[in-house]
This record gives sequence, structure tokens and C-alpha cells, in this order.
Amino acid sequence: MPETDATERTFTTRFGRPDAVLGAIAVLLVAAVCAAVLSPLAAMPTLAVGCLGCLAVIGEAVFVHPPVDG
Repeated sequence: MPETDATERTFTTRFGRPDAVLGAIAVLLVAAVCAAVLSPLAAMPTLAVGCLGCLAVIGEAVFVHPPVDG
């Protein structure tokens, strides 16, 4: 593998689509927990809405843009 200079590396070469999906899931779950703590609404429905967002991200990653070999 050829070495690259630090200035040649970009965000897309260091982080791929699977990393972005995992990051989005983490951000959505943290946002749901924060909303459940700070909101006067019940915690379970608030967390359920956050989990639905995660489910949408997972569905998009698996079914709309499925992983391919190679």
C-alpha cells in the first residue's frame, strides 16, 4: 500500500459509508436520550422516535444502498 502525505488524506478516504452510518446511529441515539432527559414528555415514546430514526438509517444502508463486495 503506498503511503500518502497527511495533506493528501481527505474525509472520504479516512471514513467510508459504513462509518457514516454508524456515526449517524450514535448521534440519533444520543439525541434521543438527551431529548428524553430534557423533555417533559414521557421517556419511552421519545426514545422510540429516536429509534425509528435509527431504523430508517439502517434500512437505507441495507436496502437502498446495500453493501457490495469489492
